[in-house]
Amino acid sequence: MDKTRLRTGDKTVTLGIRHGAAAVKTRAMYGRRLKAEDFKTLRSLRNVPDAAAFLKAHPAWGPALETISPAEAHRGPLEGLLKNAIIDEYGRIVRFVATENHPLSNYPYIRYEMDQIMGFLRLLRTGRPREFHYYEPAGGRGKVDFDALGSCTDYKSFLDVIRNSHFYETLARIPTQDDGMPDYTATDLAVHNRFYESLIDMAKKDYGGRDREAFTESLLLQTDMINITRAFRLRGFFPRGYDASGYMIPAYGYITPTFLKSLAAAPDDATAYTLLKASRRGRVFAENNFSIIESYYFKAMYDFNKRRYREGAPSAYTPFAYLYLKELELRQLINTIECIRYGRQFHNS
Repeated sequence: MDKTRLRTGDKTVTLGIRHGAAAVKTRAMYGRRLKAEDFKTLRSLRNVPDAAAFLKAHPAWGPALETISPAEAHRGPLEGLLKNAIIDEYGRIVRFVATENHPLSNYPYIRYEMDQIMGFLRLLRTGRPREFHYYEPAGGRGKVDFDALGSCTDYKSFLDVIRNSHFYETLARIPTQDDGMPDYTATDLAVHNRFYESLIDMAKKDYGGRDREAFTESLLLQTDMINITRAFRLRGFFPRGYDASGYMIPAYGYITPTFLKSLAAAPDDATAYTLLKASRRGRVFAENNFSIIESYYFKAMYDFNKRRYREGAPSAYTPFAYLYLKELELRQLINTIECIRYGRQFHNS
């Protein structure tokens, strides 16, 4: 049994038994995942009701679709139920592994809180706050009354509702414009930077050994790949030489601002990919060949977490590796359903 030891103030706690129990639970759940042959079957289906019927009979996603009639299924409600299922799974896993000695145990909920906040701000900016719908995850331990957001009419009332949020201080510092709202891009970057910086700090401060390495590398990989994707995409919107730093997450990993500026200034895709293959994340781009830049991000996260999840001895990171893999499965599943619905070809992703 792994005897990972976690520093918590003046105490040192042995966590091997807890890690082992979490690993057993998540590995049983992972065994029910959609396999390659399942996706092949899904891609052969004619319509969304057929896809709903297939998923309702599958052990991984069937319980989430108990209330749906496959014959009457539509893409939007079906995807909503699948997303709710993974939110519940986050809640169950976090509740299972969480103790006062796990500083990052609330990490999935913090990320979910961030997504809800940014989703609501998009609606508030366009004058549609009452369209906000919040699904509370099973075992969620948040301090924000998301149900109250729908009654907000301006940024000030929004800040009052999220006063206990992990992101309140960051959002309260952002200056507002003439319409009383902050710039959305600046807000998005500030919130994401708060998310990654605070979690990286927790990982470095409160964990040791391979737990610290796993959490830190996961977070740095995310920031690098998100920034690479943004810099790559900015090439199509701004003139060569444009300073794209204002669109990057400042919590940089191994990819530097100088490199991202060069990437954003690349004259064509071929030049951009040549730069990427020579970068600190070059292995991701040398070993894969995708048609869209976002796929490299998801593949990098999949490979990292699959490798960590399959490690022999369980660690504090094991359940989080599982949750990433589950989330990536959901993304692939939603992409497949959308292709079925709109008759699109399944791209190389």
